[in-house]
Amino acid sequence: MKLVAQASLLATAGGLARAGLRTIDKIPAVLIVAAGGGAITCTVPTRDVTITAKMNATVTEPGQAVVAADKLAALTASFDPDARVTITATDTAATITCSNSSSRLASIPEAGLPTMLAIDTEIGRVDLSAADLLRLLEPLAAAGTEKSRYYLCGICLQSIDNDLVATGADGVRLLRAAVKAAPFSEGRDLIVPYEGARLIARLIRQTGPDTITLRRSKRLLSVSAPRFQLITRLIDHVYPDCSALIPKPSPNAVTCSRADLLGGLRRLNAVAGSEAPLAALQWREGEPLRLYLAREPDNTDSIDAKATGGVQIALALSPLISMIEAFACERLQLETDAAGPLKIIGEDMLGLLARNAWSFQP
Repeated sequence: MKLVAQASLLATAGGLARAGLRTIDKIPAVLIVAAGGGAITCTVPTRDVTITAKMNATVTEPGQAVVAADKLAALTASFDPDARVTITATDTAATITCSNSSSRLASIPEAGLPTMLAIDTEIGRVDLSAADLLRLLEPLAAAGTEKSRYYLCGICLQSIDNDLVATGADGVRLLRAAVKAAPFSEGRDLIVPYEGARLIARLIRQTGPDTITLRRSKRLLSVSAPRFQLITRLIDHVYPDCSALIPKPSPNAVTCSRADLLGGLRRLNAVAGSEAPLAALQWREGEPLRLYLAREPDNTDSIDAKATGGVQIALALSPLISMIEAFACERLQLETDAAGPLKIIGEDMLGLLARNAWSFQP
């Protein structure tokens, strides 16, 4: 194999490919460089995720090399970004030259490396804008972390009517986002693990593509853009049906600025004296939305709002803040009935947060 590429592009491609590496993975950090057709790909395989980054290069001899990822990364980072780097590989070593520098890296045997993940039998495909896919990843903020309920440790993508719906839940919180999309996955078996979903969002933000292609098999999801492809294993389970958990519209509702609500909650959190503070929310028709700490009622805040009905509820403050942070719209509507969860509605996203019992006596 022999190729010539710009140092900055080579370093960027290597960095994207290495994004899936974790310090807890007990595998060699190897980079597979393949050249052909006027382009090269850089791939770092792991057990659960395979990321391939793509870049243009001058390829004089097609082929493939497997080298230590950290060593090649250190080399490319040391060169001037605009410098031209030549990589020549044989069965035993890869030689990297740039200007007056020449370095040799031993080739790593492919035997024993993690299997490269690849979609075999495709059962679904859909094209989305990058903005829509990022919106579908927002429910990750409510995904579970308990290993005993591993099936909640990610987000579920499901085609419902004319929408692709993403759901994240941990038993206390639930977030659901939807975008218009062609049919992709009718069941509730497409559960993207937390780490895979986080990497997808990271790669999209780093590379800025316009459109993304999603493909799936029974156990894998592929996310492809012009500069990268990520393939992740899916969580092997059927996600719970959360539709029945969503309350019907309630007459007890309040609409307010998301920024004002978030600011008030953060101020309460800044002065809270307990490790797990409760936030109390109170609204009545014609009055502002009042916020205070349930166990420390002297700490209070109020924001302009449009309310109907009247209610007084208590919720865990930290999960409530993280829920509000997950929304990107300007205004939110909060709803609740006599004993149900708090329902948060904002444009194409919906959230539920379980309430806490509280007597509301100082």
